[in-house]
Amino acid sequence: MCIINFLDNSSISAFIGALCAFFLVVLNDRRRDNKKLKIIRNEIKITSDHAKNKVETVKMNRSAIQDHNQLIIAPILKFNPSIIRQLSVQILDKFTQEQRQALDAICYTMESIDGLLDSALKRAEHISKIEGVERNQLCDQLIIDYNDAIVNLNRLIEMSNDFSSKHYKDIITKQYVRSEYEE
Repeated sequence: MCIINFLDNSSISAFIGALCAFFLVVLNDRRRDNKKLKIIRNEIKITSDHAKNKVETVKMNRSAIQDHNQLIIAPILKFNPSIIRQLSVQILDKFTQEQRQALDAICYTMESIDGLLDSALKRAEHISKIEGVERNQLCDQLIIDYNDAIVNLNRLIEMSNDFSSKHYKDIITKQYVRSEYEE
């Protein structure tokens, strides 16, 4: 009976109601943050799959030049590191320093690859307008660009897989040897 009288007090009831509301807000925030973490992990998985497709596209472009002396002048679908960056900023407190550095490395690599492929597209567009020795020299440089893109894409695939496997330190400390990623 004493507990019922104690709880019958409007101040105590208001306090208990506020406390319950607080815990609901905390639980909802935690659920929302966990959902963002899951989305980031999924985006990195998508990045790995996207990079595998890009490797095949770049190989096809390189092969067209090497084997058929043809240029493929088409943009290659870009990565979307802004989603990962945006979500990670919202939940920075959920990441260790290694996880943050690993995410930064992955996003930076995506942006670098897209920049390299944009540059290769501009070079291909320029090559399509010229003839002769200069064309051959620029085609050789374009093949080098494609080889660089393949190396970086393979490296990104490994980085994404390391992140998915929670090997964050490997992403930020590994000394990458180019020959391990060439095709």
